[in-house]
Amino acid sequence: SPEFAAADERSACLPILDDDAAWSRLPPLEQGRRQPLPAWARMLADSLPGATAAMLELDALQRQRSPLGPALAAKVRWTAAQANHCAYSVAAAEGDLRRAGLDDAALASLESAPATPPSEEQLILNFARRLTLEADKISDEEAARIADILGDRNWVALVLLVRFTMAWVAMRARKPFRAGQRVV
Repeated sequence: SPEFAAADERSACLPILDDDAAWSRLPPLEQGRRQPLPAWARMLADSLPGATAAMLELDALQRQRSPLGPALAAKVRWTAAQANHCAYSVAAAEGDLRRAGLDDAALASLESAPATPPSEEQLILNFARRLTLEADKISDEEAARIADILGDRNWVALVLLVRFTMAWVAMRARKPFRAGQRVV
């Protein structure tokens, strides 16, 4: 959303290119079309074009082709992003939720208290929240229950999706990059 992009641009330590300049530095698209780039991609396109393109591709794969399906994957990402207070990931997940057909009431229900007893979906989202905030406290039995609900392949997809969502927070938590600084 525009307010998140503006906040990113105000706090950037490297110059943020406009979309056209950033796209001109990235490798050519093999498929799809150019879309507006997030601030982090416009900031890194000049110095790390290959890595930026790879992260954009991974983001698209996680958002559009998750074996969890578009609605559940977006709910998981939204849950992890909310737990981490990551505005970029919350906004991206909300956009994906709307594209998956959720309306304002359904989005608001994500923020409300969980149903008692919790549905399987709520158990999955609670697991995603705990995986984000306190992974070391999840018991083998809790993990096995979610694996029983999802199946092994989708359980792995869930764990990777939560970790990928957390990566945005990890990148932002690091010391800011300064122009001319070596990135290792």
